[in-house]
Amino acid sequence: MSARGHFPLLLCLLLCLANLGGQWAVNRAALNDSAENLTSPSSTDTRDYLERARILAGKDVPAASNGSVRGFTSAFATAFADGYRTPGYPLFLAAFQGLPQPLKAARVLQTTLSALTILAAFLALRNAFRDSGWPTLAGAAGVAAWLPLHHYAPILLAETCSIFVFSLLLWVLSRGPGRGRAVLAALLTALLVFLKPNHFILLLPVGVFLGMNGPSRGARAESKRGARREPAVFVLLALALILPWSAFVSLKAGRPVLLTTASDTNLMLGTGVMQEAKDAGTLPYRFASRWIPEAAAAPEAIWKTHPLRTSLYGVTKVLHGFGFSLRGPRDLLLAFFTLAALFFSARVERNWRIFFWILLAVTAFQLFLYLPNQRLKTVLFDLPALLILTMGLRGFVKASQRSPDEPRG
Repeated sequence: MSARGHFPLLLCLLLCLANLGGQWAVNRAALNDSAENLTSPSSTDTRDYLERARILAGKDVPAASNGSVRGFTSAFATAFADGYRTPGYPLFLAAFQGLPQPLKAARVLQTTLSALTILAAFLALRNAFRDSGWPTLAGAAGVAAWLPLHHYAPILLAETCSIFVFSLLLWVLSRGPGRGRAVLAALLTALLVFLKPNHFILLLPVGVFLGMNGPSRGARAESKRGARREPAVFVLLALALILPWSAFVSLKAGRPVLLTTASDTNLMLGTGVMQEAKDAGTLPYRFASRWIPEAAAAPEAIWKTHPLRTSLYGVTKVLHGFGFSLRGPRDLLLAFFTLAALFFSARVERNWRIFFWILLAVTAFQLFLYLPNQRLKTVLFDLPALLILTMGLRGFVKASQRSPDEPRG
């Protein structure tokens, strides 16, 4: 790469450092060793993650085990016996348990990973544009400035780790066929599933992307065959990596379980039979308070007893997830962001466009089924949407600069 090409990369690294410094300054009080999340007090899942992490690290022995936890294998079986969590994030937290301030160290590393997401986005755009010009740097700047992506850095939840790993996956996809792309994509996708089980839905958009982003016309025959095999290699390897966990949790549950035993609970929580006062301004809350029975005798059967109402409630959850509760400037910005990404996706290459549309669809499907929570959308949608916006804006500018007599394509 020429010196000219190195300059935007250097600026991107400075951007990462600036973002990191800004996060440390803003979250100084939250980068502590407490189990409580100062920037998100309602995040109650943290203590559950920590309990499992301490068991994995040999710090806690549950009374029910009668002191029989010996070694990592036994600790793993004890920590995940209920199958309620996938092991990725508890293992991440367990790695810090031997340090003087383990939770502060975890928060500092998460903040660093959040800043490094900017670099991964830059590298993905550089591959997509095949250069390191200013549009690439502008896209990285957008990732640096988009606060929802960095909000979870001091919070002990799996979101920041997931966003970082997803940024690596997008970078791997941007590299083009070959060079172990399918294998790396499978490893990263499996890691995402172990961090948050809902990432299993990424098998569809990533598999389709690999199938569409095939060999170039001038590629050698063996290269073409390898590229055509990428979707199958990706799906089979990802499933092979996930299968041992599925077997473990199924054996523990005594019934077939794909990823966790939490699915039934999450589906019930997504039916609208339970509401929190803090969500009173949202579309789902307003709909549920009027149309969903407050004390259903059998909330798990509400899809059968009230299928239309529950489906409409699901639609309000999707709208809320993408910002259309319109409660104020934040929601207005999210709604505009969603519409802008969808509009400019028409200007990007076909493989990225289809990937983005499928990703949008599976994110909406997840919101339709589960909790009315914008966090679900942030992890899966925001980063690729920022990349798509950058690609689409670049395509729009190039098209506007093209001479009317200049041939297209």
